[in-house]
Amino acid sequence: MIVDKQLFKELRKEGGGLFNEFQSTAKIESNHEEIKDGDPCNVYIVPKGVLIDITFGKKICIYFNDIQDISVNDSKIVIASADETTKLNIASQKNINLIYNKIRENCGLEPENIKIPTKKEIKNVLKAEKNKEKEYIKEHICEFNSMNGLPVSQGSTVKIEKLEDKILITAGTYIQEIKYSEIVNIENRTFIEEKIKNKSTVGRAVTGGLLFGGVGAIVGGMTGGQKKEVNKKFGFEITYLKNGIQTKIVLEEKLFKFNSDKFMKSILETANQIPIASTNNTDISVVDIADQIKKLSDLKDAGIITEEEFQQGKDKILQQ
Repeated sequence: MIVDKQLFKELRKEGGGLFNEFQSTAKIESNHEEIKDGDPCNVYIVPKGVLIDITFGKKICIYFNDIQDISVNDSKIVIASADETTKLNIASQKNINLIYNKIRENCGLEPENIKIPTKKEIKNVLKAEKNKEKEYIKEHICEFNSMNGLPVSQGSTVKIEKLEDKILITAGTYIQEIKYSEIVNIENRTFIEEKIKNKSTVGRAVTGGLLFGGVGAIVGGMTGGQKKEVNKKFGFEITYLKNGIQTKIVLEEKLFKFNSDKFMKSILETANQIPIASTNNTDISVVDIADQIKKLSDLKDAGIITEEEFQQGKDKILQQ
């Protein structure tokens, strides 16, 4: 309870004054509306109770007869009375034990030795937790840039997290889950961005092959002898089953993400250990062939490949 300065002074005097009372510095927390959490204070143990002198603030007396419970939680002494709960954050472990047991003694309770972790111990625990979190992120999470197949803008950051039975894909507020049993394949992809000088025409081709070897279709470059700027980027194409239909997500590798290839391989290895979810293979084949032909057609329309190269690529796809 909050007391006036005169009563506070008298209670301290009953305790024997400065040289006889037990005291310590602390920071206070309380559910009392007139007390601000974190304010520095001096704590005194006197015959009738616990005196708390908040620096430039209120004077408090918690009588031993009013204390209903006392404990230590998170290095803080917690004193509970009928109407209020007061927490004293005392830096010194020695003082925590002394004040805690002094209050218990005056409340007729047995003393307890409270083990409070040192700052170094707390720092080591936090460091270990942080290292564990970093290790988890390194092994289970990788970031990419969105290219195609997700309802987000191109270039958006996409995070993939490996879970026990699925991968979790997040991009901003968008979230998608793909079970390992739904993953059909993961392939390396090279994105070739070509710009014709003086015409501001940009085309993009995709080449690549299987993540564990194999050779994919090679798309021809632009012809005509025109000068062009070529920019290569690398990434992955995830093929998975969505409602029984093969669907693709194309992702670009982020700069300096050197573990992305290993990350994708680990996903494919896990998926390969699980039977692919049953579906209609005929429907999948038709959709996949149509998708490949459409990609070639888009490249032809963009002027990246010629009509002849389009026909050659189309014939190879139909012969598969």
